[in-house]
Amino acid sequence: MITDSIFKNNILLGKNIIFAGGSSGIGAESAKLAANLGANVILIARNDENLIKVKNSLKTKNNQS
Repeated sequence: MITDSIFKNNILLGKNIIFAGGSSGIGAESAKLAANLGANVILIARNDENLIKVKNSLKTKNNQS
């Protein structure tokens, strides 16, 4: 669940961030927050099914994959 951020919108615009363990928990939520702040998010995880779910949720917000 993403709440209002203390950061300025697009503070991470154009930045590339890699999240290991991005298919669940803190990794997934951090990736979502970073994407909402404009970052290009790269997800790495062992669980393909959950990774695809997180990727699709990011894609709908940023219109990128």
